[in-house]
Amino acid sequence: MTQWAASELTYCSNVHPGETPEAIEANIARFLGPVREQRQLASMTSGLWISQEAADCYVHQPESLGRFQQALADHQIQLMTLNGFPYGGFHQPVVKAGVYSPNWADPARLKYTQHLAQILAACLPESSLSTSSSEPSSSVSSVLPASLLEGTISTLPLGYREDWNDELHDIALTHLCQVAVFLQRLYEDTGKSIRVCLEMEPDCVLEHSPQIIRLFQEDLPQKAQKMEPVSATALQRHLGICFDVCHQAVVWESIPQVLKELIEAEVPIGKMQLSSALAVPEPALAETKTWLAQYAEPKYFHQLRTHDEEGNLVGRVDLAQALKDPRFPTSQPWRIHFHVPIQAEQLNSPMIRTTQTALVETLTFLQQNPSLHPHLEVETYTWQVLPPDLCPQTDAELIQGLVGELKWLEQQMIDLALLK
Repeated sequence: MTQWAASELTYCSNVHPGETPEAIEANIARFLGPVREQRQLASMTSGLWISQEAADCYVHQPESLGRFQQALADHQIQLMTLNGFPYGGFHQPVVKAGVYSPNWADPARLKYTQHLAQILAACLPESSLSTSSSEPSSSVSSVLPASLLEGTISTLPLGYREDWNDELHDIALTHLCQVAVFLQRLYEDTGKSIRVCLEMEPDCVLEHSPQIIRLFQEDLPQKAQKMEPVSATALQRHLGICFDVCHQAVVWESIPQVLKELIEAEVPIGKMQLSSALAVPEPALAETKTWLAQYAEPKYFHQLRTHDEEGNLVGRVDLAQALKDPRFPTSQPWRIHFHVPIQAEQLNSPMIRTTQTALVETLTFLQQNPSLHPHLEVETYTWQVLPPDLCPQTDAELIQGLVGELKWLEQQMIDLALLK
């Protein structure tokens, strides 16, 4: 059976504000190090968000990259995955649709992702080096955890659907092929294998699993054939998906069925973001709506999905819109894109529950499919915008909450014999 070490389980640092190199390195000392210590781990892998501003500095200023590597080493943090979804401004007062810019039709997105790959390659263990374009040797594989034989970068699902068209789609495919070629050359030069992982999200170009399967089975191969020298090997080795459990639960996909279909379609799953959404069993109740109003905060989109009386999947781009619309269906349960602490089955009211069962289904699927070994990253970036009675007020409280999420994950994996 495929297993993970506790040190391979991590959380995403996009929960912490800070976009300069100095701020990122301060967050390593202020949060990631203490989380590792409270988990009583000698070392811990990490999932970091590095903004475009910081990535540009790290790539063009070797001394800046050196300080970053030293900060990781000082706190026994091993970089294995990066969140390349937000480009910048992720903690400004209002983010909303801004998180989807620039999209994959913009050369800036390609350049940013290439910079992240260079940074990640510089930080992956030197012992993961392989010769030329060959696969990592069995001796290396026996020494390093599987998670460290490949680096991953999660990224947006092409762009925001409202702004999309066929021309942008074609340009985005070109850029994805170009990043695959870039990563193949990086692998040949350094032996560091890195995979860019597209992350489905409600209201984006890639929202449902059939869309991303079509991308990998049809769109990308067809574009690559027109762009020599883009090989099928480069696409298969260096592109994949980041499966965010919250996102797919919100759009009411059956987690086991979707994962089965992705594997059958040979779509590489390089990374899983273990996240939980709001689940509202009885949205028609006035008291429920009063509690829900606390989650209709102004910074991020909180997309909502439910079913109408005919069983059709319907939604709104933001929770606030649904709460203000008396015509929006309330006869069936709601699911809302608001990342909430994964250890919680319910929140500050019995009427406000979570999609935690989708996480258990995901872990059970991993148990039943031992060939699958993605990076596992808890991504609750919304701690600071939770209702006041749930929002941490100090660093210590936030660290306690992050550790609590990882401890819950560890226990679930122990129960399923997934943890070494």
